[in-house]
Amino acid sequence: MMSESKQSDIQLPEPFKGKPEYTANIHIPEVLPHDKMYSIQIGNRLFRLSGASLSSDAPSYFTKYFEDKENETKILFLDRSPAVFDKIYSHLQGYSIDVKDASEFVYLISDATYFNLNKLRTHLLKGPIFVKIGCKSFVLPKEILLGKGNYPNFFSVTFDATLRDPFKNNEVKNAIRPPPVAPPFVSTRSSKLFQDIVDGLQGKTVEFENEKHREDVLRECRYYNFFGLEQKFVNHKIQVNPFSREEEIIINLKDIKKSGLLNTTMESPHSLPEPQLLKYARPFVEEGVYRNLIVQIESPEVSLLVNRKTKMLCATFSGVTARRIKTTFSRVSTDIIYEEVPSIDGIKIPKVTMLIQLFNSVAILNGTRIKRKRWWRDLLEEKPKQLLEVQPPPPKCLNERAIVYGPMGTEVESEEITIPDIIEIKVTKSQWHMAVSGPNRIWMNAVLIDGILNEEYFRESTSFI
Repeated sequence: MMSESKQSDIQLPEPFKGKPEYTANIHIPEVLPHDKMYSIQIGNRLFRLSGASLSSDAPSYFTKYFEDKENETKILFLDRSPAVFDKIYSHLQGYSIDVKDASEFVYLISDATYFNLNKLRTHLLKGPIFVKIGCKSFVLPKEILLGKGNYPNFFSVTFDATLRDPFKNNEVKNAIRPPPVAPPFVSTRSSKLFQDIVDGLQGKTVEFENEKHREDVLRECRYYNFFGLEQKFVNHKIQVNPFSREEEIIINLKDIKKSGLLNTTMESPHSLPEPQLLKYARPFVEEGVYRNLIVQIESPEVSLLVNRKTKMLCATFSGVTARRIKTTFSRVSTDIIYEEVPSIDGIKIPKVTMLIQLFNSVAILNGTRIKRKRWWRDLLEEKPKQLLEVQPPPPKCLNERAIVYGPMGTEVESEEITIPDIIEIKVTKSQWHMAVSGPNRIWMNAVLIDGILNEEYFRESTSFI
């Protein structure tokens, strides 16, 4: 439900005011004589109503007409739909009416406004809203649309415009009938995905078939401006680190919102504060509950560079991944090294370079988990062969001595190949702590790295389509 502290001052549009309840006033004012009958012709049907029924929702178009003594015995003719008026007829007789779909809802609102039946209009506006998504109609209780981060939304804005009294507009003030009003209808979106959204808004558990299904639902949440629900649905994991005894949240880079980041060293009076891990709280759903952030990155645009000459380690990110890192983390640090590098085609490609640490990290290289605790030291300390003794065979460019195959499959030892000063590991999946020290220093501490050392392994891991 909506937060009273932060949303109490939001001005709700008319269709979203009040509670969905039907209030009946037993006392009926005698605007017209209660026992007198009046005739109203709606289209091709004649309706007979008592003065009591007409007075129950007065003043109205009807009472104003029949209050004139000259009109008491006349038949009031109105060129409107008798099917719609059937429901109005029941309302005037004291019945609680049931609206069946979005079309009937807007027709009733339109005619209730036209006939100046304020009680009926108020009742309809306080009830649920009716929408049609794709080929399916939905009935949405208003309270599920007012949650934190979910309001204002597509439907509150749409209904505010659709259900505004047209006769208050000077252009149609003197019109003989209300302008046509179409029910809210979104033909280009999926009704199946919208059902998932409705289930989520109602607090039900939504089972995602796979990650594509989740991404599709998240896209629909953003389309309808249900940002609170989006944060509830994003893929994440919360765990307690038994060694630090602190909670951690693992979340994909693409799902991180800048507003949820916290650099606890930002306001430190020291020029070089004690390093701390960047913290994160999902907006709307757990504001103020900050946990140590672990960023998961799944992208072919990540490389880990080991400079054996300078003993430096860094990670480079390009393209969309680089732009996301800059956009996301520039809010908590000015230390993002961002540049746009010309490609072979002359197109400028975004690039971010980050200093990294690999202490206590776990590495999976060429599909094999490296068991040595400080595996990265093998690359820095002139022992790449030790590290690269994994199956399938390591890249020839990193072997101290490469093996090639001669005629009839016999092994032939080739000449020694020089190990390059900079070794590049293509990282396909990775998890990182983000460490900060004030607003001017940020680096990444690796948690888990899944990388490829050579194109040969990449080709071996592919298959025929």
